Amino acid sequence: MLIPTTMGFFTAQRALITSQTGLDTVNHNIANANTPGYSRQRVEVATQYAYQGPNPSNSQPYQIGQGVLPSAIVRLRDSFLDAQYRQQSSTKGELDTGADVLKQIEGIVGEPSFSGLATNMQRYFDAIADMRNNPESLAARNAFVQQAIGLTTVFQDQGQQLMKLHENLVGKQNPNTLPSSQLGIRVADVNAKLASIAELNRQINVISASGASPNDLLDSRNNLVEELSTLVKVDVTELANNQVELRIGGELLVKGPQKLDTLRLVLNTGANRDAMPALVTTTTGGVDITNKLGSGEMKAVLDFAGNNPNVENVYGVFSKLSQLFELMTSQFNTQQQAGRDLTGARNTTGTYSELFNTGSTYPGTGPALMHISVNAAFKTNPNRLALAADDPTAPGGFAGPGDSRNAAAMAALKSQSNASLDNGTYEVFHQSLVARLGTDTQAYSDRQESQSTLLQGLDSRRQSTSGVNRDEESLDLIKYQKAYQAAARVVQTMDQLYQAILGILG
Repeated sequence: MLIPTTMGFFTAQRALITSQTGLDTVNHNIANANTPGYSRQRVEVATQYAYQGPNPSNSQPYQIGQGVLPSAIVRLRDSFLDAQYRQQSSTKGELDTGADVLKQIEGIVGEPSFSGLATNMQRYFDAIADMRNNPESLAARNAFVQQAIGLTTVFQDQGQQLMKLHENLVGKQNPNTLPSSQLGIRVADVNAKLASIAELNRQINVISASGASPNDLLDSRNNLVEELSTLVKVDVTELANNQVELRIGGELLVKGPQKLDTLRLVLNTGANRDAMPALVTTTTGGVDITNKLGSGEMKAVLDFAGNNPNVENVYGVFSKLSQLFELMTSQFNTQQQAGRDLTGARNTTGTYSELFNTGSTYPGTGPALMHISVNAAFKTNPNRLALAADDPTAPGGFAGPGDSRNAAAMAALKSQSNASLDNGTYEVFHQSLVARLGTDTQAYSDRQESQSTLLQGLDSRRQSTSGVNRDEESLDLIKYQKAYQAAARVVQTMDQLYQAILGILG
């Protein structure tokens, strides 16, 4: 049996096709060397089935090879490392956001500062000392009232900045504020990525069903899943036909090309609604996953806004400042009622019974910091400050305008330990709060740095598999180029043979 005369030509043609595919793939790799998330591609080749026929000389069968063909263009990727990277990326997103919020809190209440709370508390008690030394001095009394106003202003300035930060993170008890909050922006970003991943799943499914490998689409989907994992912990399950399903907080949101559900923010009506105005739920299912997010930027926003009592969060710091100021003002009001003013009157009730007033806008529960003010009556009549003691041994209970024993009792409040302040003084409680903030901020910064190093190490390991090495690609380029030239030479030779045969046959 004769060998077909065109066999050699088609063998060379297959070699050309294989070499050309290799050259195109190498070119694609080099072109995308700097494309984020690109996975290096490689041509896999397979031997074309051999031609078999009987041997004319001895009737024994024989085979002649028919060359090579590209069997697939594969995407070089380590799915185990990808899963590890997503997990660590989610932790990194949480640490980055947490460290950023802590730095902002520290910037608001940080000490030492010339205009900070500690300085103004000291000035406040210095003014009390001046009144104790000069109880009849109108100037000393006026100075104390002004220092009380200044101290209130500093407390409330810090409180207002904290509440602005809190609103920026999670909004407030107004549905219109939720979409523009940091949490709302991230929820919208998550939903957009879920929709894009579902659409990519659809496109990938069509191509995979045809038997091809949609490598570039797989890269695009992988990039989106990794970006999503920075925002929130996402559980990825691989399905047939290169499909994936995604769960957030245990809820199935995407399955292949189907986007089953999304996330949304709803107002919190629970007891902790001041600390956490918004809850994260699924849109269709209505499942609350606020405390099931696992890790990521969204969890950090929730935790450091006020959802995690185990960290120094924005609402927690605001509440502690309010706790400190409420106790101070309550104790000074009590001391004001215990003494006698410059007229000898004891003001247990009425206009001058309280140095600090709580406004009518205070709802009666929660931090009262922003509702407290200095009693305006003392601005015009500081003589009614009760600096003298209520002395039952003195005529009418008043030892005279030079008595400053109640002012001394006010001054003593500075060094008094309070059970509600962790058995500390005003100053110690405030110092402890600032110190904890500093410690937490440093700890998160250290963890953030360690996590960055870990993530870089993981990415380097991934790049050793999927990254484009230009030196390796250059070698492959030369290899495929020489193979192409050799195959072209065979085609040229076969053409000459055919021309000779045709000339003979004439």
